[in-house]
This record gives sequence, C-alpha cells and structure tokens, in this order.
Amino acid sequence: PLPIEAQFAPVFGILANDYNADGNFDLLLVGNSHSSNVEDGQHDAFKGLFLEGDGRGNFSPVLARESGFFVDGDAKGMAEITASEGSSLVLVAQNKGEMKVYKTVKKGNHPIRLQRDDARAEIEYNTGETGYREFYYGSGYLSHSSRVCHFPTNAVSVKILTYTGEIREITNKP
Repeated sequence: PLPIEAQFAPVFGILANDYNADGNFDLLLVGNSHSSNVEDGQHDAFKGLFLEGDGRGNFSPVLARESGFFVDGDAKGMAEITASEGSSLVLVAQNKGEMKVYKTVKKGNHPIRLQRDDARAEIEYNTGETGYREFYYGSGYLSHSSRVCHFPTNAVSVKILTYTGEIREITNKP
C-alpha cells in the first residue's frame, strides 16, 4: 500500500524512475479533480508527491520543500523526456493551467538511447541482484514518455532485449 499522503485526492499521473540516484525506483504522483459535481465539490487536496523507494517495494513521502516537486492544480498527466546531456525533464499537464516542467539530474546515471524494437532491459547490479525495466509506447493518459533507459550508478551491466528476442549487452557506462 502507498502512504496516506498518496491518497488525499484522485491520482491521474504516476512516473517511476530513480530520481535521487540511489539505485532504487522512486515515484512521482500528480492528481486532483476540479470537474466533480456540485454536491461533492472539488477534489483538490493533492499537491503532487515524490515518494522515495527503498528497493524493497516500500515508498516514503518526501516533503515538497525538500524534493522541489509541487503541483497544486488539476493535474491530469505526466511524461518524462530525456535531454541530450542526460538530464530528465518531467512534464506535468493540468486542466486550465500551465504546463509545469521539472528538471531532474541523474547523478551518475547515463542515458541509453533505445531503438524502436527494444522491449525491456535486465539490469545487473553490483550487489548481484537483477532488476527489470519495460519500454512501451503510450505511457500515460494522453501523454508519452521518451524511450530511454538509464545505466544506474550501481549497475554492472544492462541487457537490452528486443521484441524479436535479440539481446545486446552494455557493460560500460555510455
């Protein structure tokens, strides 16, 4: 279960990635609904949320003043794109509001540009554990994140598997 802070209002956008470069997946959440009926009123108690992952499936909320992630509008979707120098841009779309853009710096994580038929990655970490990442088209409600895999700081190798079963292994950081 997610912490209570993730349940203040409806959530419409979720991104999963390692945003603090600790080797564990974190979550970014946005939401709210300003289109509810008169009796219920607006569901607007959500201000966006950064959830820090511990690598074991648990997530802890990080205050907006610490994370810098704050979205208090009627947010409906998010997408993540990768800039040429390797930083990520998180785009947040809102109903009747401006688009918000957050730049995240992947400290030590290097982007791997994917090819159109790449389907998933198997990431071998220096602890001996293996992690998996799927790549797909159309990652959110009316949005689409770029198809990039990051070579984590604590990884030994990344194997990219295509839809046809071909495998290419990357052992050095790009």
